[in-house]
Amino acid sequence: MITPLPTPPSRQDPSNFATRADAFLGALPTFTIEANALAADVRNKQVTATNAANTATTQAGIATTQAGIATTKAAEAATSASTAINAPGTSATSTTSLTIGIGTKNLTIQTGKAYVAGQPVIIARTADPSGTWMTGNILSYNSDTGALSVQTVMKEGTGTFTDWTISLTAPVGISTIEERVEIISGNTAAEKFKTYVATANLTLILPASPSAGDWVKLQNSSTVTTITIARNGSNIMSLAEDLTIDALYVAVRLVYADATRGWVFG
Repeated sequence: MITPLPTPPSRQDPSNFATRADAFLGALPTFTIEANALAADVRNKQVTATNAANTATTQAGIATTQAGIATTKAAEAATSASTAINAPGTSATSTTSLTIGIGTKNLTIQTGKAYVAGQPVIIARTADPSGTWMTGNILSYNSDTGALSVQTVMKEGTGTFTDWTISLTAPVGISTIEERVEIISGNTAAEKFKTYVATANLTLILPASPSAGDWVKLQNSSTVTTITIARNGSNIMSLAEDLTIDALYVAVRLVYADATRGWVFG
């Protein structure tokens, strides 16, 4: 704070001129010291503010640069991931006529692809990739002829089409397959790799022309004990007979072994 100066002398008041002049002049040294201190304080605060502004500008520039680098790296990562999935060696097309469904799908793609048995792939209709597709693991691939065989275990859509794009996808395991559950209350034609929960007296018809490793599971959740599993041309436990479930709340899983044994418990 600067100490206020006393009333200055005035020639209009000659009687008090000398007294006020002495007081005014006597106060000037203190005023000068306090004014200089205020000026120094203002300068120091200005320097501090300027330095802080410069630091903030520098940090903002660094942050902007880092954000730009992060954005660039994210774009590069996304591009690399897309390239890896859709690379010429791991992406293919086919004009083979295929019907959407679960099971073995045989088609012809380009030769020289980097496909091996066991890899998970998705076969998606080129014109409707999100609404029409099948996914499963590669059974075999002939790099010389382009013959590709896939055991599909999940699907979306229906119909038969000839425009397909084949790409690597996330693995499809048994845990995923087990989640395909359908509650039934009447006679039903079973699909392979699917679990059925029966809530009434009915017949579950096993798939025709099964392949080794195909399976069907039935859970009896009804209050009756006369649920029938129809063999549909294949043996059940080496017998040419249908299977009758005669116990409440029992669950059975049948796995197709071969033409002789047919469907066996597994």
